[in-house]
Amino acid sequence: MAVRISIKKGNTFAVQGTVSGLDANGITNWKIKSQVRYGRNLVAELTATIIDAISGIYQLTCSNTASWPTTVMQADIRYTTASGQIISTENFEIECRAGVTE
Repeated sequence: MAVRISIKKGNTFAVQGTVSGLDANGITNWKIKSQVRYGRNLVAELTATIIDAISGIYQLTCSNTASWPTTVMQADIRYTTASGQIISTENFEIECRAGVTE
């Protein structure tokens, strides 16, 4: 079963991740890309920010989720290492719900 992250529509989406099993350079000079999709439709390109390269810590964010559909969507993360190796995570789910407080 896939991991599911819940968010309220219109809130800032932010998750922190850590890459394990790294060498002394960590994720220095890596590229991190993540997209949110509903079916084949692109909902958002998440912004990846490296927080601590040596420890492998990064954050994925989207500041505006107001246009996200209220449904369960799919995402994954694609890492491109400093040497050019491409590694993708398993898919995970993002459930966007309507908020109560406006």
